[in-house]
Amino acid sequence: MLKYLVLTLFVAIFAYLIRRDRVYVIPMILIIYSNINGLLGWEDFALKGAIKFQDYGFLIAISLLFFGLFQIRKQLPDYVTTLRKMPLYNAINVYWIYYVGLFIFSVLIQGSILWPVKMARVFFYGLIFYVICRELLPNPLAKFEKIINCLMVATIFFGLLYIAYNTLGWDIYPKGEHESFNLGYLVGEVKRNFSGFPMFAFYFIFLFTERLMTGKGSKLFNLSGLVILLLCLLFMLTRGTLILTVMMAGFLVVYRPLSLAMLTRLSVLAVLLLLALALVPYVAEGHYMAMMRRFDEFSNHGLASSSNFVFRINELERIIKNVMDFNPFFGFGFTVVWAFGYTSNLYHAGSADNGFSNLIGVTGFVGLAIFMVVISCWIIVNRKLQVLEGNDGYARVHFIFCIFMLGSFMNGASMSYMHTFALFIAYDLMAYAYRVHARQQSPKSTVATNCTVLSNKFMGQI
Repeated sequence: MLKYLVLTLFVAIFAYLIRRDRVYVIPMILIIYSNINGLLGWEDFALKGAIKFQDYGFLIAISLLFFGLFQIRKQLPDYVTTLRKMPLYNAINVYWIYYVGLFIFSVLIQGSILWPVKMARVFFYGLIFYVICRELLPNPLAKFEKIINCLMVATIFFGLLYIAYNTLGWDIYPKGEHESFNLGYLVGEVKRNFSGFPMFAFYFIFLFTERLMTGKGSKLFNLSGLVILLLCLLFMLTRGTLILTVMMAGFLVVYRPLSLAMLTRLSVLAVLLLLALALVPYVAEGHYMAMMRRFDEFSNHGLASSSNFVFRINELERIIKNVMDFNPFFGFGFTVVWAFGYTSNLYHAGSADNGFSNLIGVTGFVGLAIFMVVISCWIIVNRKLQVLEGNDGYARVHFIFCIFMLGSFMNGASMSYMHTFALFIAYDLMAYAYRVHARQQSPKSTVATNCTVLSNKFMGQI
């Protein structure tokens, strides 16, 4: 019954939003990619063995791109010329050309199309990048603001549900717990669930931190959102991600000229967060104890000897060995690696626990190199956009998120799929082209206006 209610409300909300502005199709697809943030299972409303629930988001994105080819073309904004000349835009095009070629290669060596389709679909979810670009085209600054506000509300809502699951015992996620910790008679069992964790929690932790530092928006709303998502981070019980998130949030705080007003905000924010941290053992004693026990492994054995670190290193070494033996350039592609006599923890040759392992195993060293070129071009564009935006945009947050994304590769592979960051890279790309074009046009406009004024004065004298 719950899944029908979730889907009905989801469709009703976005039917209303899309009637107001078609740009809301972007958060709709992204939330579908998250299985409506874990409230639905992969097989809910799916075609068994063929289409999972997440795939409906991909089908919507592909349909929008396909039918867009047959629409009457309107005159494109002038800044598109600047956009198409940018190395980042062309690097992303090369990235997708490579993935299409890799898919064809996979079909040829697998001998069928079924398994390559199954293995490739999550990698191709990132084609939403082109849908995002098309929807942002009229005005990337204003359109992106609408998408972010929508995702912000959704992320806080999913965060509250995740907190309720962990503190009140709401059994709302069909996937169930990934792991559980028995902490004794008084505390009981603590469940660890990944499927319900808010998909964009990390991004909004950085965004709320940025807004608290700059004084933008409602201070109470920003602080409440930050506390909710930090609690979700604690409840996920992932040590490396917690450390990395706190480090990058701290770097975001100091990554700016610090004025007296900002230092005051920082002091107030630090006091409030310390108070909230002091209340955690009382609000979520079980999760606090479970996290402390997990950190004990670091103190007893060191980071390099922890079980997760050893497992990821061993997996990376095995994947590199397999790829070097099979095809170091293109990896195993979107094939079932067991069919070629190699061992893998997944059906394909990648990894769920390391982004670099995932890319090397599936796309080879060529694919990894292209991915890193895209990220390098993104960082260059982002740095330039920060200069143009100053404190008025999102570029600083996206820079921190990009660094966080690369760091998170050591703890999971989710960020190695483009759909997890397509929205942010698309914004930086288009906002930069939009602002550069506007700046190039402004001197001409000023000169033309001055000439008109002088001409009018001269004619008046005659």
